[in-house]
Amino acid sequence: MALIKKDNINQFGVRETYYRITGINLNLHFKFCDITVSGYASKDARLQNKEPLNVRTIRAKWTDEEFGAYFSPRIISDNSIYTMAYEYIKQNDYFKDCEMDM
Repeated sequence: MALIKKDNINQFGVRETYYRITGINLNLHFKFCDITVSGYASKDARLQNKEPLNVRTIRAKWTDEEFGAYFSPRIISDNSIYTMAYEYIKQNDYFKDCEMDM
């Protein structure tokens, strides 16, 4: 599972189109989640185990209602935590125009 952002040039002037979640730190007590996303030049680069070009962390901090929509125990028991994290980061301005790669 990953996100594809077409025709994207990163801050270094390098093509970066394939984004994969490489870490999730979910804190149920304080209701936040840090989602680590690694960006690669392409899906092929990722499949060849190349190092990511960029690693960014998206902090998701919610009200009780927002938290329940993505990461409540009920939601996680019905869905993969990765599926819900991808759904959340697709709301981020940087990733909103991405396509899913299953």
